[in-house]
Amino acid sequence: MDTLLKDLRYGIRSLLKRPAFTVVAVLTLGLGIGVNTAIFSVINAVLLRPLPYADPARLITFRSNQSAPDLDDIQAQSKTLSKFGGMVVQPLAYTAGAEPIQIEIGQVTGSFFETFGVTPERGRYITAGDDKTGAPHVVVLSHEL
Repeated sequence: MDTLLKDLRYGIRSLLKRPAFTVVAVLTLGLGIGVNTAIFSVINAVLLRPLPYADPARLITFRSNQSAPDLDDIQAQSKTLSKFGGMVVQPLAYTAGAEPIQIEIGQVTGSFFETFGVTPERGRYITAGDDKTGAPHVVVLSHEL
């Protein structure tokens, strides 16, 4: 214990004798710790935490420019996917106020929400029966809208 106190006093004396070195050392340590924390936070959020969906290990995603009928064809012809949920995103001008606001809407397949295993806060989500020709129109609104 005595040796530790002597080493600590010697270190403090050395740092006080060279203030420029002390400032550079403290800034370097602070920058290194800050960068390390930021990188780990990103890795933790992106790679280490599971997705907030039911059975996230079985989810796969792919992006392509498909139309809603194309998604229906993919779903009908798929023999390897147990569930399939597709979405076609397109811009829309929302005109509830004086100025129109551009928003993005998504046309989804009937099994989209079931595939992700999410439940609505109120009402119901779109189901496979809503995909049928002649079915009544169904809308799902987000809190953001």
